[in-house]
Parts: sequence; C-alpha cells; structure tokens
Amino acid sequence: MTNIVEPKKVAEWFIQRNLDNPTNTGKGNMKLQKLLFFSQLIYMCKNNGETMYEEKFSAFDNGMVLEPVRQEYLRNYKELKQASTSTITLPEKVTEALKITEDIFGKCTEEEFNQLNN
Repeated sequence: MTNIVEPKKVAEWFIQRNLDNPTNTGKGNMKLQKLLFFSQLIYMCKNNGETMYEEKFSAFDNGMVLEPVRQEYLRNYKELKQASTSTITLPEKVTEALKITEDIFGKCTEEEFNQLNN
C-alpha cells in the first residue's frame, strides 16, 4: 500500500492550528508526535485498519514517535511553519480523522499527553 498522505503534511496541518504549542520547543515537538500517533489510530479505526502513511512509529521514553518528522521539527521548524501557512489539501477521510483528533486532543497539555500513552 502506498502513502495516502505524507506524515509531514499531517504535521503541517496540526502546526497550522497551533496545536504544537509551545511552538518550536521540545514540548511542542512531543505534543505534535502525540497528535500524529493518535490521529493515525483514529484513522485506522475509521478505515478498517488502513493507515494514512506507511512510516512506522518508534518507541521513545515519552511515547511513540515518527522519527523523520521529529527530526524535521528540530532542524527545520521555520520551514515547517512556513509550509503550514499555505492551504493544505488532504483527502477527506484524512481530514476527518485529523479534525476528530483535534477535537479530542487539541487542548491536551504535555502532562495530560504523557499520562495517555506512557
């Protein structure tokens, strides 16, 4: 199966909504990783186990991580933020899963996220 969407585009969608707050920090990156993980789970539940992207999550001390996105956030946050200012077009079923993720987890603090999947 090929990628329906690139994980970086999903990250940009969350960054566009300032859900990685505090932005450009380790905490912001951690929150973004949690949103990526939970959105993938929600997508899978709604789409009979299919995934949004083939990239695999890795287990880190603070939860599951998409390492390429984590590194991109650390090294090129300005570029990610700039890309997030453009219109981000995603397939409808992806956008639906992201909106559900935002509704459920969008206001979670770092501490609340740590309690959820550690």
